[in-house]
Amino acid sequence: MAAITRTSADARPVNDYLSVNVVMDVATLAGQCVYIKSNGRGALANAGAAGTMKAIGVASMDCAAGRSVAVITYGRFGGWSGMTPGTTPSVAAVAGELDTVAGTVPQKIGVALSATEILIRPEI
Repeated sequence: MAAITRTSADARPVNDYLSVNVVMDVATLAGQCVYIKSNGRGALANAGAAGTMKAIGVASMDCAAGRSVAVITYGRFGGWSGMTPGTTPSVAAVAGELDTVAGTVPQKIGVALSATEILIRPEI
């Protein structure tokens, strides 16, 4: 696997995005992939385990467990490195992260617009 690196200090929505507010069951960092649990709360998506998928988007900012965060469901989001423009990053088999290859439960999260930005558009 070739992991895509997320730089928390740089992770942010760029402009023109759609989001949904989600109360998180776990602490979450900006740019981490989020899925909705059966209790209606968010947690970190993990393509290595079917019970922790499908991702609905990425957290817009750091968030403590029990707090609400805007999850970007569509739009430009920056703060990564290791991407090739035009490729389709996938949810990784590491909780919340992205990878260049699909995990056991494959899901593309969007399209790389540059080495550092993704057009978030999860396959659901």
